[in-house]
Amino acid sequence: MLPSAWHTPRLSVRDATAADLGLCHACLADSQDAAPLDPAFKLVPPAEIQEHITRSTGEAALPSRAFQTQVLRLTSSEDAVGYWHFMAVPKRPEAIGVSIMLIRPAYRRQGLGRELVEGALGRFEPSKTELWARVYLGNPRAIEFWAGLGLARLVRLHDTYVSTPAEQPSIILSRCLPDRDGSCRDRNA
Repeated sequence: MLPSAWHTPRLSVRDATAADLGLCHACLADSQDAAPLDPAFKLVPPAEIQEHITRSTGEAALPSRAFQTQVLRLTSSEDAVGYWHFMAVPKRPEAIGVSIMLIRPAYRRQGLGRELVEGALGRFEPSKTELWARVYLGNPRAIEFWAGLGLARLVRLHDTYVSTPAEQPSIILSRCLPDRDGSCRDRNA
């Protein structure tokens, strides 16, 4: 998926470990303002976050990793900015899906989310040719954010573009991942 540790000009990104449970739970608790817009931000027990971290660390050594959680810190101060996790998309081995990207409120609207995603685009393993993000229709800022990063294609699932696995309808947006020269990766490679 992504390297276990990497950075952008302002962010230090690394795989989450068991020691990051408190940090991830605190980031989620700080972000409850987004929960009414996006069920992924709903406060869950620490054990649920621990499951994600355990799964991520357990798969770190696998050659074909299906799940990854990473913590985000400012490079200048080591302040915890948030975390994100993503997974291989079942039945679409060429796609990687962002399941949550959580930036603490104090660090939002500073371009850090954009910097994170743009920094990750060229780092995904070569077998991945598409980036997906589930976006809840009640969250117009998220739709605008992902569309602004080029995720402008609606993904059709189960004969529809809109799904309602939770209380709120959502869509999946996608874009191609770039090759080293910036062109779209070959889906047939």
